[in-house]
Amino acid sequence: MKVRLLTMLSFLLGLLLLLQGEVLRAVAQSARGYSPLGGSRIVRDAYGVPHVYANTLPDLFFACGYVTAQDRLSQLELYRRAALGRLAEAVGAEMLEADQETRRELYTSAERMAQFAALPADQRQILEAYRDGINARLAEVLADPSLMPYDLKLLGITPEPWQVTDSIAIMQFLARRFEAGGAGGHELDNQILYQDLVARFGHSLGEAVFNDVVWLEDPAAPTTIPGPSFPAAAAGQVGTALQLDTGLLTKVRERLDRVRRAREAIGLPTGLGSYAWAVNATRSATGNAMLFGGPQMGHTVPNVGYEIGLHGAGFNVVGMSFAGAPDILIGHNGHIAWTATAGFGDQVDVYVELLHPTDRYRYWHNGAWHDMSRRTETIHVADAPPVTIEVCRTVHGPILEWDLANGIALSERRAQWDKDISAWAALLDLNRASTVGEAMQAVEPMPISCNFLFADQGGRIGYRQAGRQAIRTPGFDPRLPLPGQGQAEWQGFVEPHNMPHILDPTTGALGNWNNKPMLGWVNGDAANWGVVDRVQRIMDLLGDQEPITPEWMKEIAYDIGRHDYRADALLPHLLRALESPNIPADPRLSQAAQVLRDWDHRADEGAVGETLFDRWRTRVLSDTFGDELGTHVQRILDPFDPTGDSLVLRALEGEAASLPVARDYFNGLSPDLALVNSLIGALDELTAEFGTPDMAQWGWDPGTIKFVLGPLTFGEIPWHSRGSYMQFVELTHPWARGENILPPGESGTILEGPDGLLQLDPHFLDQLDKYRNWEYKPMPLYNLSVLHFLPLISVNGG
Repeated sequence: MKVRLLTMLSFLLGLLLLLQGEVLRAVAQSARGYSPLGGSRIVRDAYGVPHVYANTLPDLFFACGYVTAQDRLSQLELYRRAALGRLAEAVGAEMLEADQETRRELYTSAERMAQFAALPADQRQILEAYRDGINARLAEVLADPSLMPYDLKLLGITPEPWQVTDSIAIMQFLARRFEAGGAGGHELDNQILYQDLVARFGHSLGEAVFNDVVWLEDPAAPTTIPGPSFPAAAAGQVGTALQLDTGLLTKVRERLDRVRRAREAIGLPTGLGSYAWAVNATRSATGNAMLFGGPQMGHTVPNVGYEIGLHGAGFNVVGMSFAGAPDILIGHNGHIAWTATAGFGDQVDVYVELLHPTDRYRYWHNGAWHDMSRRTETIHVADAPPVTIEVCRTVHGPILEWDLANGIALSERRAQWDKDISAWAALLDLNRASTVGEAMQAVEPMPISCNFLFADQGGRIGYRQAGRQAIRTPGFDPRLPLPGQGQAEWQGFVEPHNMPHILDPTTGALGNWNNKPMLGWVNGDAANWGVVDRVQRIMDLLGDQEPITPEWMKEIAYDIGRHDYRADALLPHLLRALESPNIPADPRLSQAAQVLRDWDHRADEGAVGETLFDRWRTRVLSDTFGDELGTHVQRILDPFDPTGDSLVLRALEGEAASLPVARDYFNGLSPDLALVNSLIGALDELTAEFGTPDMAQWGWDPGTIKFVLGPLTFGEIPWHSRGSYMQFVELTHPWARGENILPPGESGTILEGPDGLLQLDPHFLDQLDKYRNWEYKPMPLYNLSVLHFLPLISVNGG
């Protein structure tokens, strides 16, 4: 009794501590509590964020599903159709290829049901309750057509009852977005590049250029974990490369690009990035550990993320989830805070299957012919006849494309195949952890390549890269397609406890922006970890400040969103070259040098320095590597990809580089002259583009972030590199204090009023102005409106 009384007093004290500033207003303005089920209670804060209170798992997750459907019914339907390959029947033929890819590369209904049946009873209970909650809200909407979201009406969609396998499908579909951001599968691009280089320059030089552009490891690349090296096996040699039809490879790549663009056009996430940093109690000005997370998932309406609080039945957590997935991906539970970024681990390989000469559905593997599994899928298409496709799988995975003329087919193997759902189970355990140590252990089984950062009330911080990481057969190059006859099979997976991780770093701080986890961790086929990396700016800002304040934790996000980290690495070389006596006597060069010296490396609107540097950077990469790469030079010109920046810096540093290049890419010119010639070219281009030689008129246009749903634009703000959702948590006592922002707002509901005019939910856009101004809203763990409900709930199992 004494322990329970102390727990209640501590609980009330924590609630009282929330009554400060905007938190007070948020709580005071909370809407009335309501209950879709007798054993639960839902209370919304001033921004419409629902907090669900219940004493049992069924009650808690029934209410969780109910409020999700209240706020995001259209998004639930969109995600379900995307995950099941049923977009074309609602949207039209433009989504047919996306549906074909989904049907080919994901699971059947029977496979998902088997995955559900294999879950522990409590996890099945959660998914069933979540399903029932969604369906309870759906029944209300179907009974009252005025509650049907306008976008569903417009498309003529009446949502079907929710199934537990719909949630499983959504979680699997969204998990693949981590791969789209770089978790492997880029072997086709690399194969095209390799074959073109060898055809142009011969084997020796072609291979050397390929290794320079698609390197495996640069020991100078910034890492989250300082010091030790990952004990990776030796990489294979590019000499093992196969010869494949470039037309076949290009066909697959172009199809994948069309699918990506089609999904983006209807508001689906197509890739994940994200940044994060944490400081321990020693480095913190307040004596409390602190954490900041900013997942970068695009800017959609509504937001990809969905904020919710879950309280009771062992849960006491608030943060960002996904519609359709009953858990918290990024958040805090009063005792610990965590965030995640895409890990870019190489979890996907393309295999080249050798087909039987008279039967395309048989393939050679381990000394024998094997039958592929085969099934047909029928895809319904709006305003068009249905389309039937055949889906075939080998021991490696689904067939991506056939090349019958050469007797081969391309298949794809994924490390997380049939393990995806364990990512959700890991997050459920993470939501209930109370220390960094427990949190790190909770995410060990996570099969998806993710970086997790943690902080707890004990002042500790930690980092772990999760994901099933294949151990590849020595002698085969991980950057290129592999032979599928059995000689290049995976040899197992890195043990979860051996994946990169650190607890209590001696620096007292951790940072990550999808960068290399530690020395010795190779790039694989997609990652571009090199000496130039955007995470370095985070590391610098964490190192420059002592002690680190809560304000500085948030200022870092503001800074890196505008700072051009590429200039930190490359501009000193150009400025030094401009002081050389052996450069052309162009009178514009001294003015350009002054502009660049005065520039603060910020990509602010009107910044002439950014305009000049960005154009020079493009020119120097094109001028230096265009003759070797030809049209492939485009792959290093992407302003958001530092591959080219690392490559040119290595070329400039010569033998002193951490990873020297294999040839003189300046073709006999001095590096200084090459850099200055590119600057002159950039000045010529900008003069023509702006119609004036007056550099003061060359102001930078950062562009905008538009919040769009179909043909409607709901807001527009200046473009900077921001998180789609941003969260700051200080691990105070007795419970952590959080702030966050989820633009444009919590709700995704648009209704059609009786007058035919569209009505936005009050919480559809109410976070957009704060997001524009780099401000945050409160993220309270509790709400005073539930005080009368306390006898019915328990949190953290007590």
